[in-house]
Amino acid sequence: MMTSHKTAKKQPDQYTKELLEDLFSPADDNISSPQDLAADIKQLLEHAQNTEMTAPIVDLFATLKHARFSLGLTPVMFGISMDTLILLSEKHQRIDEHEVTVGGRVNQALPIVQEANQRVAAYLKTKGSEAPSGIELWDTICENMERIKSDLNIGDEDWNTYAGQIKNCVDSVEKLSKVVKLPEPVIKNIGHVIKNYRMRLTPYYASLIQPQKVNDPVLLQSVPTAEMVDNIGIEIPPVAADHSPARLIDQFYPQTVTIKATNMCAMYCTHCLRIAHIGKKDHIYSNKAYEEALDYIRKNPRIRDVLITGGDSFVLPNKIIKKILNALDKIDHVRIKRLGTRIPVTVPGGSIQSSWIFWKKAMIISPYGWSPRSTRPRKLLQFPKMLLNESPKVSVPY
Repeated sequence: MMTSHKTAKKQPDQYTKELLEDLFSPADDNISSPQDLAADIKQLLEHAQNTEMTAPIVDLFATLKHARFSLGLTPVMFGISMDTLILLSEKHQRIDEHEVTVGGRVNQALPIVQEANQRVAAYLKTKGSEAPSGIELWDTICENMERIKSDLNIGDEDWNTYAGQIKNCVDSVEKLSKVVKLPEPVIKNIGHVIKNYRMRLTPYYASLIQPQKVNDPVLLQSVPTAEMVDNIGIEIPPVAADHSPARLIDQFYPQTVTIKATNMCAMYCTHCLRIAHIGKKDHIYSNKAYEEALDYIRKNPRIRDVLITGGDSFVLPNKIIKKILNALDKIDHVRIKRLGTRIPVTVPGGSIQSSWIFWKKAMIISPYGWSPRSTRPRKLLQFPKMLLNESPKVSVPY
């Protein structure tokens, strides 16, 4: 097989060095290479050497890696020297616009993509049973709703209002054991965990949980687990303590800030970055606190994007949000105002109809947007879908 007689100019990077060391590690010399594989590698080598493209070089290295680890064959057995591959690695880095190395691509990036694809493939095979959508489970969810209404003695009026959902929220192991049928050891562990971490989910949200499934994804998102205590690790300061330049403000980028306008949520997610510091009681903060946050934004002209969150911005009274938004409207350099909320999926009923009228009017006259934090298809049911269809300025993370 033909190889280049040029000499490599420089040492390869660490990723490529490790790849080359693996390829040329000692092997059994008595192993012979299959003729068809030898022909394929010869063709790949010629293509890699004679074209100004990175893909043929990657294909060659990937095939040699497969030959080494699956068949025990080194490049030498195909007549390819170390210098030849180093020259090709230099060529790859020179061609690539971002100087990505062939070792980084073959030994790091491609395995990550392949592993991710395998996880997705496994998920797609089981998603119908493991993570069905709310539409698919609608009959079961309706049965859950009626059962929970009966178990917690909730009337239709309370069920369909925000105040009623919060008044009857599931915030203790006693209530949880009534609405979600779980094994006794699991209930006991949850009771241990909520001594340190706050639990609250609305009765409606509890109806999305599938009974008798301890690994139900909605259950895992809304109910603290023993892992949160057993695997607590090293205690860290409150989230963004080193990125909070002013009262109620978090800032990770010069142009974007977050106003943590409340600690209240209709439910507390187990993955929340602030769950350990959310506090045991609900709070709406003082006018002085909001004014300090707004003053910081006024004094920093690079800020153009403001996210009002918490907690959940939609649990605040309309007059408070209106006051904050009106103040932001008067700051010329603020171009984007966003509100982070999960209310449309945690209390999707008549509870926010009056608020929705306010938001529809507000979004007509000013560039506001809101982001419903819906992370599972089961949560996208009839009322949330109606809200999303009516709003021209809504972003849904996927």
